[in-house]
Amino acid sequence: MNDDIERLDRERWSSGEPSESGDLRREWSVDRTECRITCCSADASALSAIVAREVAAAERLGYQLEWKTYEHDQLSDLPVALRGAGFEAEPVEAVLVRTEPLVNPPRADAPAVRVVTDPDTDLVDLIAIWQATGRRGIDQAVDTLRVQLRECAVSVHIAYSGGEPASCGRLHYGTTPAFAELAGGSTVPGLRCRGLYTELVYSRLAEAFSRLRTAVYVDALPTSAPILCGRGFRHVTNTRPYSYTPASIP
Repeated sequence: MNDDIERLDRERWSSGEPSESGDLRREWSVDRTECRITCCSADASALSAIVAREVAAAERLGYQLEWKTYEHDQLSDLPVALRGAGFEAEPVEAVLVRTEPLVNPPRADAPAVRVVTDPDTDLVDLIAIWQATGRRGIDQAVDTLRVQLRECAVSVHIAYSGGEPASCGRLHYGTTPAFAELAGGSTVPGLRCRGLYTELVYSRLAEAFSRLRTAVYVDALPTSAPILCGRGFRHVTNTRPYSYTPASIP
C-alpha cells in the first residue's frame, strides 16, 4: 500500500462517527437527515448483514443514506450487497492527490476570488451560484456549511466574472495532519470555459499549502480528472458512491 492510500485511509477512519460495533464510520449532516458511510471493515460473509442493518436504521429514522465504496478496499462483495439492498450506483470517480506546492504566481488577468472563512458572512453570492446550477437542498447545505465554518473545518472560494458571482468551490480540512480536500466545484452555466474552475483549484491549493496541508485530495468525475491531472494531481484509487432513499422520503 502506498503513502497516498495510507493517508487517505487514515482520514476515512478518523472522520465522522464510528458505528456501535466499530465496523464502519458515518458522516452526518447537521440536521441528521443525510448520512454518508465512508469506510467499512468486515468479512465478506458479514457484509450483507451490515448493509441490512444500515438500511433498517435509515428506514426507521428517515434519513438519506450514501455509501462510498473504494476500489482499493477490495471488498468485491460490497457493491453486490448494496445493490441487493436497493442502493443505486452513482458514477465512478477518480480519487486524485497533489502534494507539490504551487510555484507560479497568479496570472495578472486571473479572475477575482473571494475567500469566505467567517460563519457569519453573507453567503448570498454562493447561494446565487447554487441556484443557477440547479442545486437542491440549499437551505440545508448553507446550515451545514456555517457549522463547518464555525469549526474552521472548511473555507469557501468564490470566483467572479464581470463583478458577478460565477463559480465556487470548497476546501475541507481533514482531521488528520497534512490532509485537505477540494469539493463542491460549481460554475454558472453561461460562464463556463473561462478558466474559473482552474483558478479556484489554484486558489484552494495555495491556501491549503499555506496552512501546511501538503496532501490535497479530490474526487473527480471523468470530465474533470484529466484537467486536474494536467495540473499536478495524480491518481490514487477510484471511488463509487451508492445512494439509498427510504420509502418514507418522497
